[in-house]
Amino acid sequence: MNEVGEKLKEARKEKGYTLDDLQQITKIQKRYLVAIEEGNLDSLPGNFYARAFIKQYADTVGLDGDKLLEEYTDYIPSPNDRNYTKKIATTQTRSRSKQNDWLTNAQENLPVILIIVLVLAIIIAIYAAIVQNDSGSNEARIVENGTNSVQIATNADIQNQQEETDTAAEEDTSEETKDTSKEADEEETAAEQTVEVEEASQNTATFAVSGSMEEEHTLTLRAENDASWVSVEADGTVLDQGTIESGGSMEVTLPAGTESAFVVVGNAPETTLELNGEEFSTPSETDAISQRLTIQFSE
Repeated sequence: MNEVGEKLKEARKEKGYTLDDLQQITKIQKRYLVAIEEGNLDSLPGNFYARAFIKQYADTVGLDGDKLLEEYTDYIPSPNDRNYTKKIATTQTRSRSKQNDWLTNAQENLPVILIIVLVLAIIIAIYAAIVQNDSGSNEARIVENGTNSVQIATNADIQNQQEETDTAAEEDTSEETKDTSKEADEEETAAEQTVEVEEASQNTATFAVSGSMEEEHTLTLRAENDASWVSVEADGTVLDQGTIESGGSMEVTLPAGTESAFVVVGNAPETTLELNGEEFSTPSETDAISQRLTIQFSE
C-alpha cells in the first residue's frame, strides 16, 4: 500500500501542491490525505471512501484514478464497506439498550407518576372553581321585580367586550395579510428562479442560477440508497461538510448576497440536490463517483 501512497505523493510534489493545497482543492480532510500517503487506509471512514478519496487524489494530481485502482486492486480494499456496516449496527444496538433502560425506569416509577398526575388534576379543578366564582361575581347585576327579572350590563362590561372584539378582528386580519404575503413571496421566488447547466464534464459541472441574490438560499442534499460524503462552501467559506447516511439529508443555508457556491459530492450517483425546493442534477450521461459542482448566482 505504501507504493500507492508514494506514487500519489510524488505526483503531488511534481504539481507543486502542499497537503493544504490539496485539501482546499479536493475538500478531503488533511488527515485523510496523510493516511493515504502513508498507507493507513484503516483511518479512513470506510472502504468505499478509501477508493473514492484515492481516485479523487489521483485525478487532482494528474494521474488516471480509474487506472490506478485497477493496477493496485490487490492492495486497495473493495467497495464493500464492512466497517461502516459494523458501525451502524453498533449504534443501533446502543440505541435499543438506552430505550430499554428508559422503559424499565418508567415502569418502576409508574405509581409515583400517577400520584403526581392525580394531585395536579385536583389543583387544576380547585383553581378552575375559584376562577369561575370570581367570574360570576363580576357578571351583570340581576334586578328582580316580582316574578320578572331584568339583566343589566355595566358600561365597563360593554366597553371591554367591544375592545376584545376589535382586537380579535385586527389579529385575524393581520394573520391573514401575513399568510397572503408569505404565499405571494414564495410563489414569486419560485417563478423567478431558474437553474441551468452551463458546463459539464466527467466529474465537474457549473450551474447558472438566476433570481434574487439579496435573499438566503436553501441547498438540500439527500443520500438515496447509500451514504454520501459532501462538502459545501460559499464565496470561499466552508459552510458544512460530513457524511450523509443512507436515506438522510443535509440542509445548508447560503447567505444573502452569495455569488458562488462550491459543492463536492463523494457518492454522486446516490446523491440528489435541491435549491429552494427545486431539484437539479448533473447531466445523466456522467457516471463519476465523485463530482465537483459550482453554482453561480446572478440577478
